[in-house]
Amino acid sequence: TSYTDTGVDILKTYTYYVVANDAAGNESEVSDNIEVTTVDLTPPSIPSDLTYTDVSGDHVAIEWTASSDNVAVTGYRIYRDNNMIDTVTGTTYMDTDVTDGTLYSYYVVAFDAAGNASENSDKSKVTTFDLTPPSKPSNLVLTDVSSSSATIQWTPSTDNIRVKGYRVYRDKTMVGIVSGISFTDTGLAHSTTYSYSVMAFDTTGYVSGDSHILEVTTVDLTPPSKPTNLLTDDVTEAMITL
Repeated sequence: TSYTDTGVDILKTYTYYVVANDAAGNESEVSDNIEVTTVDLTPPSIPSDLTYTDVSGDHVAIEWTASSDNVAVTGYRIYRDNNMIDTVTGTTYMDTDVTDGTLYSYYVVAFDAAGNASENSDKSKVTTFDLTPPSKPSNLVLTDVSSSSATIQWTPSTDNIRVKGYRVYRDKTMVGIVSGISFTDTGLAHSTTYSYSVMAFDTTGYVSGDSHILEVTTVDLTPPSKPTNLLTDDVTEAMITL
């Protein structure tokens, strides 16, 4: 009282009925009809050649080679860092929900109308461009001064990736580049006032704004001139006035 029909096609509707017969050749009336539609259990092929075609600080564009299917590919699911972010019907995608200076990993899965899904495509990794400059150096202070040198230091800047170093300016002219947060300026003239400021830069080359300006006066080494025209003005028994 059962039968398996193996000569059928995918997604095609068939009508079945049953007639009973005996050894004498007698046949029953026809049973009620039943309509059966076959199902699609074959997933699409894996999307291939996934690569990025455009990248900036605020978007990533990817594309891939289309999958094939025994019926038809309905669309593709886009995954970023193992989370599905969208579905598309074509073979390109523009992701605009990204942060600058960040590494992302993408892969794509094809699916058909029956809900069958392909295996994951190979992953494509891409880092968005850095568009964020470091913060301004702050708290610029003098830590040591002599007649010919001055040492300054400041609070470090922050950056979304990494601060690479600092440019030090004296009277609006760059006089040094350091990776730390202090700088000693030498070869200065004594008794002279100088204006210092600092700017941070990151690994991409973006530069912060200027710190506040710090004025520094070197030590005075010039003695006064010697007094002249020393004369007596008045002399008495008990007093001398010069």
